[in-house]
Amino acid sequence: MQCLGNIRCVITPDNLPDFLALLGFAKTKTKSVWHKAVGSTTLEVDFAKQQLIYPETQGLKVNERQTCTFSSNENFVVFECVHRLLEKGYIAAAPARKQAIMQRYL
Repeated sequence: MQCLGNIRCVITPDNLPDFLALLGFAKTKTKSVWHKAVGSTTLEVDFAKQQLIYPETQGLKVNERQTCTFSSNENFVVFECVHRLLEKGYIAAAPARKQAIMQRYL
């Protein structure tokens, strides 16, 4: 992913693999799925299905399904934000602790 100076890059489906690599994601054996374990949760991106996969089975709640698709570049930003929250110690379960919940704000 190449950006010039202080110009911020727009994450698109075309440069998403490079961006995921920068964040430490790795390809699975199927090569269409990238994944990263963050603590006890795993985030995945499925390029064949064009889906952003959040750890719902581990307690993270997705309120809006459109945030899980490649249909809008802002969905990649939401995915990155969730990734960063998980890295900072937010967890997908245990409501008594910090909890990350997916929700789209307009």
